[in-house]
Amino acid sequence: MNKLRLFLLYFFIILNTTAQNLNSQILESLKITGDNIENKMHEVSPKEFNELAYRFINKLDSIIKRNKQLKKKKNLKKKIEFDLQEIRELKAKAMLNLMNYGFDISNNLDSINYYRNKVLLNTEDKVHRSKSHGYSGYTHYTLHNYTESIEHYNKALQILEFPENKELRPYQIKVLVNLNSSLFDLNIIENAEKNYNRLEETIQDMSSHERYKNYIELLKIEKSNLFMAKKDFNNSLKILETVKENNLDTKGLKSRYYSNLHFTYLGLENYILGEFYFNKAYPETYKDNGYYLNRLRYAVGNRNIEKADSYFSKIKIYSNFSSSSKIVSDYFLLKKDLYKANELLKLTLKLEQNETGNRIKNRLKVFKFYNEFSKELAEMKRLNELKDQKIIDNQLMYIKI
Repeated sequence: MNKLRLFLLYFFIILNTTAQNLNSQILESLKITGDNIENKMHEVSPKEFNELAYRFINKLDSIIKRNKQLKKKKNLKKKIEFDLQEIRELKAKAMLNLMNYGFDISNNLDSINYYRNKVLLNTEDKVHRSKSHGYSGYTHYTLHNYTESIEHYNKALQILEFPENKELRPYQIKVLVNLNSSLFDLNIIENAEKNYNRLEETIQDMSSHERYKNYIELLKIEKSNLFMAKKDFNNSLKILETVKENNLDTKGLKSRYYSNLHFTYLGLENYILGEFYFNKAYPETYKDNGYYLNRLRYAVGNRNIEKADSYFSKIKIYSNFSSSSKIVSDYFLLKKDLYKANELLKLTLKLEQNETGNRIKNRLKVFKFYNEFSKELAEMKRLNELKDQKIIDNQLMYIKI
């Protein structure tokens, strides 16, 4: 951490005092600084990362401002002018990192919207632009705004030119997988199945890619999600049993695999194996409210009152979702406190009704979005075809002349 700060300090002093540096050298130094900060993303706390990223962004802004001022001045014997677009690309990348890891940003819609709009203004890079929508989609998903999440993931796919642009397939795959997670939560199975089929076609056509064998395992995991969405836990287990764990090359991929096993065994009421894979999917470092609710669910399933009491004492709230209140209702039933169990069961039914109503509203909003989005895509395709035809016509006219 101290070495990085010394490097930043040394670089900024050089940048401010040595006018003889070549533009390319300075730009290269800026890129190295940005990469060093990005590499520190998960080595320092989000607060410390904010400090580094903000300092870097402010320095980039000062370069842009100073460069604009220099261009206005005339008869300067020595003047360093940057390619401002390259500076803006570095700025966009730093802002994306803040969206991903910054303190009190990734879970704050106002901050996410602010940085997404800034990224879109500063970069023309398709991957960076799509990531700004991808991070927005993820934030909306964590806040249970599934409709908005689906909209942003579709916009990310549009930017990535899916499925035509094969060079961007690794990013397209990530977006498709995340998009389906939101569709599953709204129980829009038909669209999720279409996306899975597109995902399968995409991956099957990547046999020469270095991560092909890893993507094949991802495909199996996503297939199990389809089965779980249909409450078909037996077939979910069958497909998960074919997964080659050695080919799960990232923490995220392993976590998805263990999480699916956890939910599948839970659906099959195999609480011992379900809890085993829950432990693998969610390490004890993430002891939030949801963690203890799941722990309570397994303790109740295994009829372990002592553990159930311990986990229940650590739960802060259980009246916000029907699934939470149902877990606690089962806990009081295990304790033979029928009054509390029945009261919570009534609450569960009430919450289920509200959730069903909200889900229907959100489904209608999603279908409306898809309808308008498909029209927009069709119009864009028509305009592109007209543009291509005009180019062909001009070429033919040139040949005639």
